[in-house]
Amino acid sequence: SFQFKSSQEVKALTFFGKYATYGGGGYQMQLGPKQSLVLKHVDELKNKSWIDGNTRAVFIDSNTFNANSRLFTHLKIVFEISEYGAITMQTVATSSNLYPYVYALDYVILCLQVIFVIIMIVKMVFFGINVFKLKKKCFVTFEMWIDLAEILLGILTITFFILRIDKTIKAVDDINDSNGKFL
Repeated sequence: SFQFKSSQEVKALTFFGKYATYGGGGYQMQLGPKQSLVLKHVDELKNKSWIDGNTRAVFIDSNTFNANSRLFTHLKIVFEISEYGAITMQTVATSSNLYPYVYALDYVILCLQVIFVIIMIVKMVFFGINVFKLKKKCFVTFEMWIDLAEILLGILTITFFILRIDKTIKAVDDINDSNGKFL
């Protein structure tokens, strides 16, 4: 059955259509994961006159994973109904590779990232030695402030990349454990 959900519940972005702008909320129904269930739900919606004179737009969202290319694709199909009854269709497809290391070039990037981490560790050690040697005088020079900024930005870069990988792994696990809910 379909139910109304607010834009805060759905956590969807605003969609700018041809005739209007639509917030993330509205009536929604999960159609999948099997074709037989989709057909059953579509028949149920037809029988309940789900689309009526007050309907402005119908959104169909689908998330798929291609195991061969390791790509996740989000497909959005929007049927918009103008105030005069004209129906337009708009499609938006976005694909992304959530896995960071898939192809040979990706492993070159991984090696460069490891080198970056090693360089940051060496920079931190040398910075610590300079602070120990110069004590209070270390923060008088502009060079030391630049070194400190480089180290802090490097640490932030490494931290955010690790957090991104962690979120990606959790998202992929959620998709794998969803029993087809997202597909």
